[in-house]
Amino acid sequence: VKLAFANAIAAVLSMAIEGEAAQAAERQRTGARVDKMEAAEDKAAQESSRGSFDRGIARLREMRTKKPRQASLTGFTFQSAFGHLCSLFSRSTTRSQRAGTGAAMAALLKRQVVQLDDASRTWAVSRVLNLLEAPRWGPTENALACAAVSHVLRAGIASNCSEHQQTDVLDVLLQSLGAAPSGLDANDAPASDAEAKPLPTCNEWQLQVAVQEVSHLVSCLSEAVAPLALKVRETCWKALDHPQYAVRFETGTAIAALVRAQPSMGVEILNVALEEMNTHHQELVELVSTEPSEKEKTSKGKRDAERKAHMYALHGRATVVALALQGVPELAFGLPRQLTDHAFGTAEALCNRQV
Repeated sequence: VKLAFANAIAAVLSMAIEGEAAQAAERQRTGARVDKMEAAEDKAAQESSRGSFDRGIARLREMRTKKPRQASLTGFTFQSAFGHLCSLFSRSTTRSQRAGTGAAMAALLKRQVVQLDDASRTWAVSRVLNLLEAPRWGPTENALACAAVSHVLRAGIASNCSEHQQTDVLDVLLQSLGAAPSGLDANDAPASDAEAKPLPTCNEWQLQVAVQEVSHLVSCLSEAVAPLALKVRETCWKALDHPQYAVRFETGTAIAALVRAQPSMGVEILNVALEEMNTHHQELVELVSTEPSEKEKTSKGKRDAERKAHMYALHGRATVVALALQGVPELAFGLPRQLTDHAFGTAEALCNRQV
């Protein structure tokens, strides 16, 4: 029932938007005809003052002064219609309202996204992510709201765009994760802890949805993601340190999707992840095996925060390794012997360590 009503609402709004666009085009054509008539009137007045021309001029004046029929929905645009649905979503008090409003938003985008220009499509992506800017429904309801927002982005935008448009949407999502808006070019340096920049001021829910959709678009684009591959890896790598498990897991899924889409990057990504796992593991062992100084005893919270930061980073990279290794059958030449030895050595060290 919700889906039927959502499709009906989207159909009505789409008809109104398209009707307003058609009326705006008609008003533009009418204005062009009036300008043309004015030019003809001036030309006729200059060339002759005969009676027949005077009657023609009078007729032109009458046609010029006749006002075209005004549109009843002046100013009704996609932005206003979609913005109203977003407002309803933000003001909703029950999960049924959010689910129904989300379905209507997805249905409207499905009908309109192909006709939108790049600026409007970018605005729509940002507007949808902003729905989770300050969620106030509680942990369980926030998770369901994330599912609704993810459905809007996936079913409404990503699944109905061309390959070029999907690449643009992916670039917008990467910018929401902190990537520079520099087109399709990315730096050639590998992603590592030393090069990681802080994530933007997005909450965990926004990060989770954005990374989920990055993973989906990378899988959809497959080999076509190559121009953005380095940018995807470098941007997602920063979220592997996030305190929330869901963000780390979705980030690992996105990087694993990149390995399946670009198998040539698999060995390098696994090597970097394993090296950083060993680094964080060693620092974690040193931290818990050394006695805290008197100063550190008085600031126990700082020491615990440092320990948790290493554990988050270690788990994030372990997730990348575990999920990326599932794509080994897609690698052209398999895995090098050195990498497998490295992976087994790291796993053995973790299993034998009591931290």
